Amino acid sequence: MLIAILGSSHAELPLVRAVAELGHTSLLLSGDASGIAIGEADLFELCDYSSSDAVLSVVQRTGATALVAGCNDFAAITAARVSNQLGLPGYDDPDLVEMIHTKDRFRLFCKSIGIPTPNAHSFDNLEKALEYVGDVGSKQICKPVDLTGGKGVAVISGAVDARETIGRALALSRKSRVVLEDYIDGSLHSLCVLVKQQKPVFTFIADEVSYPNPFLVSAAVTPSVLKQESCALMIEYVSRIADAMEMVDGVFHLQFIETDSGPMIIDVCRRPPGDLYLQLVNNATGFDISREIVNAALSGIVNGPRTVSLVPTLRQCLMVPENGECISAAVSSTYRELEIETTVLRETPTLVRDYLVEKLGIGMFQCADSHRLRDFMQDFGAHYVPVMNS
Repeated sequence: MLIAILGSSHAELPLVRAVAELGHTSLLLSGDASGIAIGEADLFELCDYSSSDAVLSVVQRTGATALVAGCNDFAAITAARVSNQLGLPGYDDPDLVEMIHTKDRFRLFCKSIGIPTPNAHSFDNLEKALEYVGDVGSKQICKPVDLTGGKGVAVISGAVDARETIGRALALSRKSRVVLEDYIDGSLHSLCVLVKQQKPVFTFIADEVSYPNPFLVSAAVTPSVLKQESCALMIEYVSRIADAMEMVDGVFHLQFIETDSGPMIIDVCRRPPGDLYLQLVNNATGFDISREIVNAALSGIVNGPRTVSLVPTLRQCLMVPENGECISAAVSSTYRELEIETTVLRETPTLVRDYLVEKLGIGMFQCADSHRLRDFMQDFGAHYVPVMNS
């Protein structure tokens, strides 16, 4: 069978490999002809996957029998729209998928069913947003309602820096809308779930760190140090959301902050998480979640593993702390022995123009002592030292 995957970046590599392992042919659709996943895929077509019409045309022309959303919100929305038009399985109603991936709308939905999210207000007008900032008197986070990966996200501590921040976020948003939400203190975590008949049949929780960009997750480690009560509460929230939405079988990924009063959901997606998080799940549990995501696109059905043994594992994005020419970079000898695999995204020497976004690679590390992995993650800047050309 020919399976179309929306995306061509390193994030789609686990999906391409899953298609191959299942004995099918992969076709990548993306506007990026230099994507690293193209080298492992069977076929590639240059196509803007945020355009439903463009993807529909390619799928009809090639005869693809299934559509897999890559690790991007626009890919998820397009996959739902095209699958709905063609009667393909694996996706919720397109309007529902768009609501899930629109921050202000999803927060309103959560509030309506009693699930905690930050207090938030959306704006499509700069002056009205500035009035709100002046009136509310508390620290806010500004986010485009429809983007991920930390794009356009910034903290606003007062009216002085609000105009530029909100203006930039409005310009980045395809919907020209931003959400201003209360700044929440706490620790950051993720929950990756497989939903079957509106119930979680597989759950994976990791603790996360954002370095050097405070709004871009760079590392995730498991097992989590969250108390069991919070883990159970998050799984209950997933069940409540899936039931209220009548979710079809598939993957559901959430980010949340553990506060003094319990977990608070800050972001969700109805598509695979990026930066090889799928590989983190596979390495830590032995369960190939990517295969289940592909199976859901083929049949509309997923199955969770019967048993899972958790091996302490860290997924670490390899990033440098400043712009400039990076001659070389390597993990210090203290932690190098823990490295089980690394996906190189850029060969050195290389010029880093935006160190808050650009990654040199993604490393996977394992150790029987989870505290050692956590120490590495928390102090990554001291143990991944690049040689920069001054």
